[in-house]
Formats: sequence, C-alpha cells, structure tokens
Amino acid sequence: MDISAIKKRYENMPIDELVTFLATYNKDDFMPEVQQVIEEVLLERQDEIDSYKQQEPNEDIESGGDPSSDSGLISRKIKCKDCDYQGLVEAYDTQDYPKKQIFKLLGKDNQGYIYLRCPNCRTDISYSPFELIKFK
Repeated sequence: MDISAIKKRYENMPIDELVTFLATYNKDDFMPEVQQVIEEVLLERQDEIDSYKQQEPNEDIESGGDPSSDSGLISRKIKCKDCDYQGLVEAYDTQDYPKKQIFKLLGKDNQGYIYLRCPNCRTDISYSPFELIKFK
C-alpha cells in the first residue's frame, strides 16, 4: 500500500467530492495507517471544507444542474421554477448545509415526478426526473 499516493489523492480531491466523502466517512472502514492519513488531510483542509459548506449555490445553475461541478448522473443543484432561487436537493449529506440552501424532498408520484419545496418561496414544485438528469 502506497500511503503517499493515498495522501495525494485526498489532498488533490475536488472540494465538493471531499465534502461528500466526509459526510459518509467512517474511520472504522479504513486501516489505521490510511485512517491517519485521511484525518490529517481533513484537518489540513478544514478551512476549505467549512468555506465550501457556507457558500451560496452557484448563481449560474440552471434547473438541470451544473454538469461541470456535480459528480454522478443526477444533479444535486436545482433552481426553483417560481422564484428562481438556487440550492441543493435534500439528501443524506446536506444535513451540514444551511437550511436556506436545501430544497426539501417531498416524494414522487406514480409517473416519477419528484416533488420539492423551495426554501425561499416555500412553493411545492414538481420536477420531471429528466430535468434532474445531466450528461457528461
């Protein structure tokens, strides 16, 4: 095992991926040597992590998300259809974000439409799943 390569991986990880990793990080899943390296890097990057969590969502986000900054197929970024407020879809890793950025996930219907509540105007809005899918 190359500890220096592991350290470099976490040092160079984009901040959005690092914050997502941190939300699910369980030190017991890693060997002690790797755990120590990860925790050192997290400590070194703590200011960057805190800053990222406090920032407002990107103002250039369209309703389908920003493909250049989200990882995965489904976008986490969203824009209210009524008031144009921009934020993130509620999920397991958004608990540390300011509530004013989180669109509450209300559920979905039989046709697959996803219902969210805008944190700004408090309107319940339906989105086709295709509006949330992005392509790289």
